[in-house]
Amino acid sequence: MKTSLFMQDDRVYLVCNGKLKGSQDFLVFKRAFVRATKEFAPLKEITVSLDTAPIDLNLIGFLVTHTQYLKIQVLVSNYACFRMLEDLFLLEKFDVKYHKER
Repeated sequence: MKTSLFMQDDRVYLVCNGKLKGSQDFLVFKRAFVRATKEFAPLKEITVSLDTAPIDLNLIGFLVTHTQYLKIQVLVSNYACFRMLEDLFLLEKFDVKYHKER
């Protein structure tokens, strides 16, 4: 998994490309997320973009724990990811948006 972090239109984006393949990739994501909270402090909102399915449940749990103090929007470009978040009743919690890649 590759991650990139940037700010655009007063919104912080954490873009994740590729599959999360185990604990090492999950640590890469966590480090990028924590870096975002420090680099763009005080951070109130973050948009996480995911492009492959399935979404790791550890990643979902990590994001859920941070919704107490941070608004998290999730952008997915894979419809299976959208359906998974829908099945878990997380569309509203994460303000999930599906955008089809061209």
